[in-house]
This record gives sequence, structure tokens and C-alpha cells, in this order.
Amino acid sequence: AEQIQSIVEDTIAKLKNEVILDGKTLNQHIAEQEKESEESEVNGLKRFLF
Repeated sequence: AEQIQSIVEDTIAKLKNEVILDGKTLNQHIAEQEKESEESEVNGLKRFLF
């Protein structure tokens, strides 16, 4: 079962680097969304504090 899990994870990791949407890989899209959500959290904190 653990072997299957690691094979699945490896396959997903490969796909995230290979699948391209709008000229970017899925990893790039994920990184951008994480960055945006971090920025909005920071902005929310700034609004709350100041």
C-alpha cells in the first residue's frame, strides 16, 4: 500500500510539472495562488492593525 502511495505521489508531482495551462505548469499556478492568498492575509492583518 505504501508503494502505491509513493507511486501515486511521484506521478502527481511529474504531472504538476508537465501539465501546462495558460503557458504555465500547474506548479507555477499553485505557487501563484499561494502567494496571492498570503498577500491577502497580510493585507487583512494590516487593515486590522492600522
